Amino acid sequence: MEATPSRLLADRRPDPVRSLLLALAAVAVATAVVYPLKHVAPVVSLGVVYLLGVLVVSTLSGLVFGALTALLSALAFNWFHLPPVHRWSIHGSENWVALIAFVAVAAIASSVAELARSRAAEAEQGRREALLVAELARVVLGEGDRAAAEALIADSGVPRERVASVVDALVAVADQRDALRAEEVETQALRRSDDLKTALLRAVSHDLRTPLTAIVTAGHALRSQTLSDRDRDELARAVVEEGERLSGMVERLLDLSRLQTGTATPHRVPVALDEVLEAAVEPLGAPVELRLAAELPLVEADGAQLERAFANLVENAAVHAAGRPVQVRAKAVGERLVVRVVDQGRGLPAAEAGRVFEAFHRGPDAEGPGEGLGLAIAKGFVEANGGRIGVESVPGQGTSFVVSFPIRDTARVAP
Repeated sequence: MEATPSRLLADRRPDPVRSLLLALAAVAVATAVVYPLKHVAPVVSLGVVYLLGVLVVSTLSGLVFGALTALLSALAFNWFHLPPVHRWSIHGSENWVALIAFVAVAAIASSVAELARSRAAEAEQGRREALLVAELARVVLGEGDRAAAEALIADSGVPRERVASVVDALVAVADQRDALRAEEVETQALRRSDDLKTALLRAVSHDLRTPLTAIVTAGHALRSQTLSDRDRDELARAVVEEGERLSGMVERLLDLSRLQTGTATPHRVPVALDEVLEAAVEPLGAPVELRLAAELPLVEADGAQLERAFANLVENAAVHAAGRPVQVRAKAVGERLVVRVVDQGRGLPAAEAGRVFEAFHRGPDAEGPGEGLGLAIAKGFVEANGGRIGVESVPGQGTSFVVSFPIRDTARVAP
């Protein structure tokens, strides 16, 4: 809260005309007040009444007008109240003492007032500079710069040299902060890169080795001359299945690499999402219920990327659906097209819901093969095509992945 200057001790003295009028008014009031007081006190002692006017005028208007008030007070006191009245005859030590006292009071009061006025001005200047420094700190340490700080100084009226050192210090702190922030960003990027490399090595050493080992083992067994036709068919089927599994892993690793390096640029065209969803679930072999609205709007997206994203979501839901069909629902909600991929499994713990889209993350209850890339890739492709993805889960009742896209226009296609 800003301090307000005293109403009595103003920053500036009144102009000479007002000061003269104030001096005359003070003398007149004091003279009038003495008349009724002469009935209760000796007239000689009532000169102190004029001191109040001398104090006020000296305080407000300075020594010159204070001394003038003192002289006028002495003359008025002598003319109107000291015998013989209505004559100026300053004689007697009490008259001279009164005059000297009036002048002394005027000098002391004006000096004290001038000192107080100077201190008040210095305090006000200090307050303005403190407020300016606080505002400079907010500007420079926020998103501002030296130019914004200097513009603020120019508008404040505070001399540049009074706060130059503060501005330099704030700019130095801001530069250091920006350097630390850049270093922190670089450190975090390196840490994420290291985490990705570690996870990739773990995937290569375990997830990729498993199908490779199965393929090599089955290949060696196929060379045996004692195999029956049935055993040979089973081994050949195992080679194909593990090869397809290995191919899928490599494709997912390549997708993740392109997404993280920013090279997975989508080729966005008007897409009928019902066709994308049908193409995504067809090769999976899992029980899926498509519940699509009678008409779906077009979206601007890369159909191949969305197909991979939804295939990953449906495949993940099938793993956790406990044998129940996966439900895929789609409809327009306001200005967005919303797709829900719902399983009826055990649901996600609250701590896991925030990590499901992390690359290489697998929940503590994950079963079966998998390297934890499907959901990260789905999120990357959805967001690359201007969509949003989130997860809603109730433990014991299942999980729903919610994907939405802005509707391209009012054109609609029938499923």
